[in-house]
Amino acid sequence: MSITVVNMRDHKSDFRCDRKSALGNPFVMHKEHERELVCTCYDAYFQECLNPDIAPPGFLEYLDEILQAAKQKDITLGCWCAPKQCHCDTIKAYLDSQI
Repeated sequence: MSITVVNMRDHKSDFRCDRKSALGNPFVMHKEHERELVCTCYDAYFQECLNPDIAPPGFLEYLDEILQAAKQKDITLGCWCAPKQCHCDTIKAYLDSQI
């Protein structure tokens, strides 16, 4: 099964992963040159949140919901950054590793 990161301006997504979701990136990018930094910070944050003792409410449950869907069909993850570097790339990489 495939997982695609899409821009929610242009595409309907199966799973919203922007800041309004449990998997949203808490690191704010003020200028375009900060994109790589906030994505790198999200990578570390995401890894920490895989620990049930640290995960924010809903994080692991939503991630598992997405994983279960991805095991059964092609899915899309929606954010506002794609196709630019996005925290959803981290989520996608994790999901790909679990399928």
